[in-house]
Amino acid sequence: MKTYNYPPKVSNADIAYNLLMLKADPLLVYPKNIKKYGATFYLNLPLFKYKIIVTQDPNFIEHVLQKNQRNYSKSPLQTESLAKYVGKGILTNDGEDWKRQRKFIQPSFNKGVIENFSNIMLQEIKKAFDKIPENTSFDIYETMNGLTFRIIAKCLFGDALNDEQVNEISARITSAQNMLVKEFRKPYYNWWYNFSGAIKDEIKKTEEIRQIFKELILARKESVEKHDDMLNMLLEARYEDNHEPMSNERLVDELIIIFVAGHETTGIALSWIIYLLSKHPDAIEKIKEENQLMGEDIFKTENLIKPSFTMACVNEAMRLYPPAWAIDRIAKEDDAFGNFSWEKGAIIIAYIHGMHRNPHNWADAELFKPERLMGLKKLPDNFLPFGAGPRMCIGNHFAMMEMVLTIRWIFNNVDIEVLTKNVEPIALVTLRPDKITGRLQKLDTKH
Repeated sequence: MKTYNYPPKVSNADIAYNLLMLKADPLLVYPKNIKKYGATFYLNLPLFKYKIIVTQDPNFIEHVLQKNQRNYSKSPLQTESLAKYVGKGILTNDGEDWKRQRKFIQPSFNKGVIENFSNIMLQEIKKAFDKIPENTSFDIYETMNGLTFRIIAKCLFGDALNDEQVNEISARITSAQNMLVKEFRKPYYNWWYNFSGAIKDEIKKTEEIRQIFKELILARKESVEKHDDMLNMLLEARYEDNHEPMSNERLVDELIIIFVAGHETTGIALSWIIYLLSKHPDAIEKIKEENQLMGEDIFKTENLIKPSFTMACVNEAMRLYPPAWAIDRIAKEDDAFGNFSWEKGAIIIAYIHGMHRNPHNWADAELFKPERLMGLKKLPDNFLPFGAGPRMCIGNHFAMMEMVLTIRWIFNNVDIEVLTKNVEPIALVTLRPDKITGRLQKLDTKH
């Protein structure tokens, strides 16, 4: 029988503690294990038939996500659990079919294309903040999440969806995501979620979204009007191998995935950026100075995508609070890295949050210091807010432009006082803030 040299094994007593705590806060559990067992540790969960390796070692993570990425696939959490709600899009798909879909969709997120969406972003940002009364508390996370959802809706479909439809789709996607989190965090209740019909109800809600998108696709195919949005680009695109368009069913899958992946992580990141900046008024002043230096060119797309202090603030916030706080993969075959080896089927969790805050990788790792990411020709290898390798987030350029534009507009047009003094991260599928409440004062500005 083949033997393997797994990393240091978490004791049964600590595993019991882990299972209790993972329901609430893995950001407490993982650091305690790392302190006790090292940067890479191993959990053997025979009850659930899982062999799990957790690592914050950047070289180990590079091995799994990049150097030997062909030996790893996405976990059933996405390829099965999430897929039953949102279909087989590029987020939930795997293998050769995923490669084909990724190649098909990639041109819709190239820099040259996304630059055309800056005006849509700007219009939606203005609308979102016009609705917030001055000197009245508002939920910053809900505002940012709603804003990014409306932006992706406009970029995908133009004016084909009205506000009521956008809000309904947002509510249904959020509801399905919450159900997924329950399945993931409390698997011992899954029998009840199935028996009670809770999962079936959520699937039905997402099926109704699918029907809306199907009708939009059919209407667009029959339309003779010119449309300058992502849906039009995807309808006109063709596969390289057979020069055929994507089927309506596959297109619906991809549209839902773009909705899911294209708003929540960006909304979360913007919430953390505003929170961190509120604690660093000196950084806000530098953003305002940068805005003034640009003058009328503040929102020009070339100034949104090139390195700047505002972009450094965005990146530093994602270092401290990466929306994708962990990335999991499953080994297709036996593998080894350094002194460790593991068998086929082992789950590797790349603990991005831990790597980003590791003092061995970053000086003053717990501090918000955007200057550390200024003037770099290439961002550090141990900085992976969008993942790495072939499955790196397809919308990273879109998201960065959206975040830089939003932060520039905010601190050029309003002052936000964050009322919540200490915001706690909630490590679900993404790293959400528990609650961020703010109050704004509008500035006298022409932008």
